[in-house]
Amino acid sequence: MKTIVWPYIELARHLIKIERKGFGNMFRHQVETFAILIEFGYDDPVLLKASLIHDLMEDGPQAGFTDFNSIIAMDHNGQDVFDLVQELTRRMTGDQEEPKAVFLERIMQTGTRHARLLKLADRLSNINSLFATNDKEFIKRYCRETRDHIMPYAEKIDKKIASELEKSLDKLEGFSFPESSVL
Repeated sequence: MKTIVWPYIELARHLIKIERKGFGNMFRHQVETFAILIEFGYDDPVLLKASLIHDLMEDGPQAGFTDFNSIIAMDHNGQDVFDLVQELTRRMTGDQEEPKAVFLERIMQTGTRHARLLKLADRLSNINSLFATNDKEFIKRYCRETRDHIMPYAEKIDKKIASELEKSLDKLEGFSFPESSVL
């Protein structure tokens, strides 16, 4: 099956301007999440297209992108891609963003199959990038958050991705960061 993803890659390019905590930028993270899904055998067009822009609604405004309705008009999958990306976006109540733990539990417990799978691939990409950061407290917090709110559901979502995520967590938690790298 051929899936045309270039228009979604073009949208994701807006995220080049947004730096990540570990290394690189948010564009690379979108593409890496896409690659993880491909690597593990997923070929659903909506899932793959959404993976390329899964952080666009949260981070796009910071990069100057706010035309989210353009996603709907992108192609025949546009509305479904838009809905999936929106499902993966933290909700706002007034001017308060949904707490991270509530957001993750919502996705893992009641999210669609695509949302749970995409969040799992997203989390694997995020964990693997943390080796490049020097913020030990952030790393500890992120690993704990992953163990508490992702791992209890991960194996039922995808055993192979869950296994790789578990191994990455174990390595990261066992890694001895040089003291000189701490800010």
